Amino acid sequence: MSARMISIIIMFSVTWCISASSWAQPPELDGPNVVRFKAPENFVEESRFIREGKPIDGMCEFVTTLHAKAGETVVEHELAYDPDTCRSLVVQGRTQAKKKLVHPEGGLTDSGPVRTFPQDTAQSNDVQTSSVFAVHAVMRTWYEDPLGIDINEVKSNIWWTPTPTCAFASVVATQGEFWWLTLSGWNRETWSDNDSVLGCPYVSLKAKAHYSNYLFPTCAPQVDIFYDENTVFGYADKSATGTSVTRKVGKAQFCTDWQSEHKELTVDNP
Repeated sequence: MSARMISIIIMFSVTWCISASSWAQPPELDGPNVVRFKAPENFVEESRFIREGKPIDGMCEFVTTLHAKAGETVVEHELAYDPDTCRSLVVQGRTQAKKKLVHPEGGLTDSGPVRTFPQDTAQSNDVQTSSVFAVHAVMRTWYEDPLGIDINEVKSNIWWTPTPTCAFASVVATQGEFWWLTLSGWNRETWSDNDSVLGCPYVSLKAKAHYSNYLFPTCAPQVDIFYDENTVFGYADKSATGTSVTRKVGKAQFCTDWQSEHKELTVDNP
């Protein structure tokens, strides 16, 4: 074997080893001001990646999309956040044991009205137990403080009974839900949950809210978290997609830098 061939083989082997090593390393977020959050418990990680945010007026905007089939729950957790570069390290996967959502004491809950379409359809407001609907999907986005305590959230619910070719087969119901921890100073400034789309490709509900907190002295004049969009889409095949567009202050020490973001999309039967 010639010296040239041996050199090529050595170079190829070194390159392959370096590439394989880089593939094996999970992505990490490094920097002088990176904030790291508590890892989720009872969680099966399926993917890990760095999400690039978009700086807007001193805040970081993050866009998330989740997809789940009937009977599935998909979860995303933020593990680290870099306010200098507007990036987050996130993991997506599934919880090992689905638990009933229990908020900490000292909060307020406000559920919007259950809206049924067509408007003249007489339905009970207790749509969650109604046999009329074959599928229920909910997109939940929420923030936690450094201790892992929920501080505010937005949920978008949609119930529908599709045909094999059309999502809007007969009756659809939608409802937005909001919660915030008043005990630690959070207030809801604005909200809406009446933006619906009803059609054969999909049915959807978009909810949004703005929460603020004036009790943090280092965060003049206040802390703001914007849920610009929390949308759930239901399809003819009984699957669903959830999208979340959020903004938080980009460089405020001990403010929203320290609040971790989480999402959950669930598709089940009422």
